[in-house]
Amino acid sequence: MTPRSEPAPRSDAALLDVRDLVVPAVGRRRLRRARTVALDGVSLQVHRGETYGVVGESGSGAVDLARAIATPATRTAGEVRLDGVDVGDMDAPQRRRRIRTLRPGHEHATVAGLLAEEMRSAGLPEPDDAGLRELVAVVELPDGVLRRGTQELTDGERRRVDVARALCTGPDLLVADDPVAGLDVTVAAQLLDLLGRVKAERGLACLLVARDLGVVRHLSDRVGVLYRGRIVEESPARALYRGPRHPYTRALLSAVPVPDPEVEDRRERILLTGDPPLPADPARGCAFQPRCPWRRPERCADEHPPLRTVGTAGHLAACHYAEEIDG
Repeated sequence: MTPRSEPAPRSDAALLDVRDLVVPAVGRRRLRRARTVALDGVSLQVHRGETYGVVGESGSGAVDLARAIATPATRTAGEVRLDGVDVGDMDAPQRRRRIRTLRPGHEHATVAGLLAEEMRSAGLPEPDDAGLRELVAVVELPDGVLRRGTQELTDGERRRVDVARALCTGPDLLVADDPVAGLDVTVAAQLLDLLGRVKAERGLACLLVARDLGVVRHLSDRVGVLYRGRIVEESPARALYRGPRHPYTRALLSAVPVPDPEVEDRRERILLTGDPPLPADPARGCAFQPRCPWRRPERCADEHPPLRTVGTAGHLAACHYAEEIDG
């Protein structure tokens, strides 16, 4: 495991506090035999009312991070604390009440039945009719949707039901795992606006996992960029989008379309060559250096770059030459 080189100071105001989290790779025998990890010493904090966005390619570890927050059994080292309490010390109903995962659901049942089941699984009494109507009103759906089966709903309506399911226990933390994946642009924008509103109204903390940097920019206060199980850049969202300091972040941002066609035609696009290395075949030195356009073999191939403050306070990057990268 590679520990975080410059840990963020522990803050009493942080609702979610993740420290040196290690999660093993699963699903491939080769990776399990090699004792490799999906997350390698990840540390982050999320404050009440804040949205922390996590981005990275498929295989970066972002999905594993979302899972490990709500399912402590997946981790082999590190801490995940909610309000100062290790989530592993909470019983399952308490975790289900306080930490809710928002992801597309696929169950075929009435909306009322799904909401009631969520409440039961969290050890809460089933809501009465008035409570159910209030829940669907929060996500801007009519009362009549409660009697309908999920298979009768549009994609946008089903995603709103997913939000109602996540909110029904009155959670402290919402883990949103690619919440608008597969939706068309208009419906996705409406759902993101809904999430932003309910989060603000309820003072929720949110860990937002997405591969689309446009989605993360829409909702996030701070952003962490994952590459091969490590955070390689962390920054307030505006600073990250205005001036990324890690080559991987720059490449990701260069792929996000710009609405202005003249700007889109002029701006630089960074094309990464090759695929991310498998955890069972790790790169020496910097994990990103085999694909990095700015690599310098004399240092990058042998020396692992620490995650360190670059420029303004709160902006961290794991790159030897971060100060030289013009975002």
